[in-house]
Amino acid sequence: MEPPMTKPPQSPMSPALPPPLSLLAESMLAQEIHTTQTQLGDRSTYVGMSDIGAATECLRSAAARKLASPNTQPHIIPPQHVGSILKRHLPLHRGHWQEAGITDALTRSGHRLIPQLEISATFHGVPIKAHLDITLIHEAPTPVIRVLELKSNGHLPETLYTSNEVQLYGQIGLLESTWHRPRCSLRDEDGQPVFTRKTFPEAARLLFGIDLPSTPEGVAIEGWVLSISMADAKAFGPYTPNRAMLGICCNTAADLWQAGNAIKAGLLTLDDLPYCQGFHPLCDWCDANATCPKFRPMRVDGMPVDLGPAHAADLDQLAGLKERKLAIEGDIAAIEGRIRTAFQRIAAVSDSMARDWITAGRHRFRVASIPGRQTIDQASLQEELQALTGDPQTATDILERARKTGQPHERLFISPINGKGE
Repeated sequence: MEPPMTKPPQSPMSPALPPPLSLLAESMLAQEIHTTQTQLGDRSTYVGMSDIGAATECLRSAAARKLASPNTQPHIIPPQHVGSILKRHLPLHRGHWQEAGITDALTRSGHRLIPQLEISATFHGVPIKAHLDITLIHEAPTPVIRVLELKSNGHLPETLYTSNEVQLYGQIGLLESTWHRPRCSLRDEDGQPVFTRKTFPEAARLLFGIDLPSTPEGVAIEGWVLSISMADAKAFGPYTPNRAMLGICCNTAADLWQAGNAIKAGLLTLDDLPYCQGFHPLCDWCDANATCPKFRPMRVDGMPVDLGPAHAADLDQLAGLKERKLAIEGDIAAIEGRIRTAFQRIAAVSDSMARDWITAGRHRFRVASIPGRQTIDQASLQEELQALTGDPQTATDILERARKTGQPHERLFISPINGKGE
């Protein structure tokens, strides 16, 4: 009698379950909606500090984001859109995970802090809210309140975006100006109120049992933007409350609120609003760039040009190659750093003062000092020429005659098309 045939092992994945990357993208979008509703509430009913920061750089983009409902996210994402969604949303969600980890680390280290403190205010009838990522409270000998705004970055920036600075100025400005007014609220992770409508000293007393001054005089309030990548971090600050910057924030909030109301009433369209001019790296991430006037389409016989699949495939491939190039350049820099460190460590105990070669497998390497590139300081040269000729205009004319301009060249710009905010 033959043994019964065994059934092949069943895949643990349900046929109805989407592929892993699609599942991840859909889950991230769903979590974004949930987080917005539980922690930030209905964002269409107020102007947030991130909205104000965005509006300082592009009012059109900020208005489009305010008008777009988060509940319009599709439940099923087309496969061709999964990659772009992950690239845009992974840094945001990584920031949330980092925020939770940093908050936990600071709390376990004994620091008093309030996560996601909400401060409400009204300016000329415009409702404004600030959500402070982390608010640290140091009680003695002089009270210090430190606001940390966390940003998740693929690469640490050399300088802050204007939107980040404006957002932080608005946060610490509202904290100082509403210190003695019941404007502070806090929710737990499920969105349930911990307290509402408290002054900041009342909130500190309720949470930690400490007494802060009833006015902000004598209290050091400072703000920092903490930029965090996967392997490094950089702090920008300290920023201190500035009434002029708070005024700019409030006026920008009013502009954004009025623009949104005018668009809803049919008095304006998005394209009537000012938009970011020139090159800006955030344009590629803008949800409303699909029809932005900045990207005016080339027309032939009055019709916008839309090339066929072959050119679209070329652009997709080229964009992918450029991204891989950036990733490869980052990997090269990291590996070079490790090898350079190894060389310096060995050279420090070497028998020779010369920088000889070191063998490793099929290759050998050494680190050599290369002279810096020589350039001409035009300001110093102009001063020298002016001293020799005794005439500023003659010195300027000499410099102009000696200046050489290279041949013009062409550069290909590629920008992704996003339509979520339309």
